[in-house]
Amino acid sequence: MGHGEATNNNHAPAIATQLLTAFAIGVLQLGIAISLAALVFAESLAPGAGRAAIGFVLGTAIVSAAVGLTTRMPVAVAGAQDTGAIVIAAVAASVAASTTSDAALATVVVMVALCALLTGAAFWVLGATGKTSFVRYLPWPVITGFTAGTGWLLFRGGVEVMHGGAIKFGELADLFAWEQAQLILPGLIFAAVLVAIIRSRINNVVVSVMFLLTIVGFHLVARSVSTIEQLEADGWLFGPFPSDAAWRPLLPSDLSAADWGALAGHVLPILAVVAVAVVGLLLNLSGLESILDAEIDMDNEVRTTGMANLLVGLGGGLVGWHLIGDTTLAKQLGARGRIVPLTVAVMAIGVFFLGPAPIGLIPRIVAGGILAALGISLLLVWAQTTIPLLTRSDRWLSGGILAAIAILGVLPGVTLGVVAATATFLARYSRIDPARHVINAAGRSNVDRSAAEQQFLANSGAILAIELHGFLFFGSTMRLREMLKDRGLDEPEHAAQTQYLIFDMERVTGLDSTAAAGLASLSKRLADHGIQTVLSSIAPAMATELHVNGVDLGPLHSDLDHAIAWCEDQLLATADMVEIAGSAATMSDALRAEMRSEVLAPKTALIRTGDEDRDLYFVESGHLTAWVESSGGRRTRLRQVTAGAVLGEVAFCRGGTRTADVITDTEAEILALSRARFDELATQRPELALELQDLLLGRLANRVANTSAMVRDLLR
Repeated sequence: MGHGEATNNNHAPAIATQLLTAFAIGVLQLGIAISLAALVFAESLAPGAGRAAIGFVLGTAIVSAAVGLTTRMPVAVAGAQDTGAIVIAAVAASVAASTTSDAALATVVVMVALCALLTGAAFWVLGATGKTSFVRYLPWPVITGFTAGTGWLLFRGGVEVMHGGAIKFGELADLFAWEQAQLILPGLIFAAVLVAIIRSRINNVVVSVMFLLTIVGFHLVARSVSTIEQLEADGWLFGPFPSDAAWRPLLPSDLSAADWGALAGHVLPILAVVAVAVVGLLLNLSGLESILDAEIDMDNEVRTTGMANLLVGLGGGLVGWHLIGDTTLAKQLGARGRIVPLTVAVMAIGVFFLGPAPIGLIPRIVAGGILAALGISLLLVWAQTTIPLLTRSDRWLSGGILAAIAILGVLPGVTLGVVAATATFLARYSRIDPARHVINAAGRSNVDRSAAEQQFLANSGAILAIELHGFLFFGSTMRLREMLKDRGLDEPEHAAQTQYLIFDMERVTGLDSTAAAGLASLSKRLADHGIQTVLSSIAPAMATELHVNGVDLGPLHSDLDHAIAWCEDQLLATADMVEIAGSAATMSDALRAEMRSEVLAPKTALIRTGDEDRDLYFVESGHLTAWVESSGGRRTRLRQVTAGAVLGEVAFCRGGTRTADVITDTEAEILALSRARFDELATQRPELALELQDLLLGRLANRVANTSAMVRDLLR
C-alpha cells in the first residue's frame, strides 16, 4: 500500500466523524431555532411563527457560515441564541400588549430585526475598537443569577410552547386537567430524558438522533389513531401556518405597518437585548478560551459576528453568536477546522428552501421539550456547580436575581441584581482601608541634612504622610476620617504636634465628586486644628476635581519625597533653634588640612554616573542633588544634600563605578579626599584615618536607624 493510499484512508474516518458531528449539531440547532420562533411568536403573534421559524433558520445559516469562514479558533459553532431569545420574547409580549392587534405582528417583526441590527452594530464596534475586555468587570453573582433566570424562563417557555400559549399564575390549576396535561406531560418526559442524556457520559450525538426519532415516532403513533388535521386542531403540532407564512426579508411594508410609538416606548428593553447579547458573546468566548486551551482573537470573532448579525437583521432572523456547548461537543468528538460550522450552515439553507410546511409538522412536545431541557440543564448547573463556589452573600444575591426574574421578568430582575451587586460592592469596598501606608515622615526625605537638623526633625513628629490607593469615594473619606480620629487629630490638644498631613495619591486610580467633597471637608477640619494638608503625585484630572470641590491644593509636589522635603524645609525655616554647622564643623583641623577645597558653580556636575574615581566629598555649604536615570531616560531624584552631607562613600569604600549623577543646585563649597591619600593616612597618620572612619560609620548608623524606623511604619 502506498503512502498516499494510507493517508487517504486515515482522512476518510476523520472527515466522516466531522460530518456526523456536524449533522448531529445541525439537527439540534435547527430544532432550537424553530423552538425559539414558537417561543417569541406565541399566542396572538402565532400567525408569524412560520415566517419567523424560516427567518431564524436562515439566521443560523448566516451566523454559522460567517463564523466558520472567518474564525481563527480551532473549531467554532455559532447559531441562534436562546439567551437573547428569552429577553426578546419578553419584549415581544410587552410590545404586542401595547399596540393594536393589527399592528402587533408587524411591530414585533420589526423589533426582532432591530435587535439583530443593533446587536450586530454593537458587536462590530466593540471588535473594531478592541473594547472586548469589559465583560470581566461584571459582577459574577449577577451573571450567575441571570444564567439561572434564563434557565427558568427557558423551562417556562418550553412548557408554554407545549401548552400552546402563555401560562398565568391563576391558571396553574388548569394544567392538571387532562386536556392540558396530555399536551405537557409527554414534553416534560422528553425533556427529562434529554437532560439525563446531556448530563451522562453518553455521546451527545444521541440527543440529535433522539430528536429525529421522537418526531418520527410521534407521527407513526399519532397518525395511526388520528388525522393530521385533527392533530393540528388539537394543538399537538407546531403548524399549521397561514398561507402567507413563507419567508420574507424585512420589507418596507413591515416598517410602514409597525407601531413606532410602541417601539419608542420599548427603547430601553431593546437596548437591554443588545446588552445581554454583548455580555453573552463575550462570556462564551472567554469560556471557550479555557475549553479549547487556545488564545482567541476576541476582536476578530466579535467583529465578524457583528457583520453576520447585520445580515441576520435584514433577513428577519434572531440574534446569534458562538455556541459554547456545541463548540465543546465538536472538540470532544475530534472536530477541527471549518467542516462542522459550514455543514451546519448548509443544512440550515436546505431547511430554509423547504419552507415552513415541514416545520409545521414538528410536535410541540419536541419543540417545547428541547427548550425545557435547556432550561433544566442551566438550573442544575447553577445549583450544583455555581452556587457552592459563591460566598453566602453572593448566593443570596444570585438566588434573589433568579427569583426576581421569575416573578418580575428579565429586565426588572437584572436591574435589581445590578443595583444590589453595586450596593454590595460599595459596602465591601468601603471597608477597605484607603491608606496603604501611614508614615511619621519628619526627617524621612531623601535630603541629607546636618545631624542637628535631622535630630530636630525626627523629634518633632510634625509631618504625617498617608499613601492612598485604589478608587476613592465617599466611603474612603469616611474611613480616613475614622483613622485620623483614632490618631487624635480631630482633637486640638492631640493635634498640636502634627503640622503637616501629606496625602500621596500615586496609587490612587481615580476619585468621584463625593470623595473630593469629603477630602475638602477633611482638609478644612484639619486646618481648623492648625494642620496643613499637602498633596503629592496627583494626576491633573484629580487635581481639577479636588479644586472644583473646594480643596485648597496649595503647592503640588511630583512625588511623596518632594512633599516631605518641602514640609521639612517649612519646619526648619520657622524653627527656633541655633544653626549648628554640619559634620564638617566637627572634623578636626588636622583632618581638614588633608583635604582639598573646591567651590562649584550652580548646575555643575560633581559626580557623573560611570566615573571610576574614588574621591570622598564633604559638603561645607550649598545644595546638591543626586539623580539616577532609568532605561527609559526618566531622571529620578535619589537624594538632596546640604551642608554636613557626605557624598561618594560607596565608591570610596568599595570601588567600582559611580552609580548616580550629583549636580549642584546652588553654589557649593566642597572638601574632597582621594582614596589614595586615605590609604597613605592609614599608614602614616592612622588616628586621622580612624577619625574619618568614625565619621562615615556615624552617618551609616543614622541612615540604618532612619530606614528601620521607616520599615516599622510600613509594617504597621
